[in-house]
Amino acid sequence: MLPIEAFKSLDADDFHILSIVENRMKSFLYVPLDLIASDSGFSRGFILDSLKRMHDMGLVLYKRVPYEGYVLTYAGYDVLAMKYLVDFNYIVGVGGSLGVGKESDVYMAFTPTEESVVLKFHRLGVVNLQSATRIRDYLAHKYELPWIFRSKLSAEREFKVLRDVFKAGVKVPIPIVQNRHVVVMSYVEGDLLYVCDYLPDPHKFFEMILDEMRLSYNCGYVHGDLSEYNVIVTPDLECVIIDWPQAVEVNHPSAMMLLERDLRNIVDFFARRFKLKLNFTDSLSYVLGV
Repeated sequence: MLPIEAFKSLDADDFHILSIVENRMKSFLYVPLDLIASDSGFSRGFILDSLKRMHDMGLVLYKRVPYEGYVLTYAGYDVLAMKYLVDFNYIVGVGGSLGVGKESDVYMAFTPTEESVVLKFHRLGVVNLQSATRIRDYLAHKYELPWIFRSKLSAEREFKVLRDVFKAGVKVPIPIVQNRHVVVMSYVEGDLLYVCDYLPDPHKFFEMILDEMRLSYNCGYVHGDLSEYNVIVTPDLECVIIDWPQAVEVNHPSAMMLLERDLRNIVDFFARRFKLKLNFTDSLSYVLGV
């Protein structure tokens, strides 16, 4: 869960201290206490009191290495991202969880105009990063970075791809803003395709997905992880494609392999669930425009 109560309990000085730890983590595995004190201008005692409270809330970790040092946890990174979104009036409140995955946590949030938006917190870890970097070139040489900063790169990547494909007309959530490891996007009402046991016209919906894949390919991207688990069926029976951090450019060495895998996932699902007889080769030719 997001550290909402911790977020509410912090004051401006606490956030300032967290920001110092964040910035200095680019140079230190554990940021020295003395450096935090000198950067902040606060007394050592004041710093210790603040860090102890935030340690108890799970926002920082403490270690002697052999000096006294601190490092942000994901919860600490969460509150810094949320402060940015609140301070710049992107959100005024956070609702419930919309889903928890291997690489992200997704929450409902609300804007000052009472619109619903989605907060997607990227959370890379040791297990999934090893497989992700085989395709995600932007992470391939970032092993020296703390996990939270690798997650920031993942969020930056998804936000860029979302903006590009959205401009091209692909039906995706509207990208709003990205800060640190969180992407804010429009909320899309509907159900994921995998829970849909009935569609009025399954073949038409399949063709709609092909249209989105073709548009995406034409604007330079292959989704890279497309399946029934990241296609939303809206109430008016439109399809919206979500989850884009693993997308690759069409000139990537693995692009064709990933495109064929994406298409195979969709073809197999419609054949299995709706008993459609689909031609994979013809479908691929349509997506490629050949």
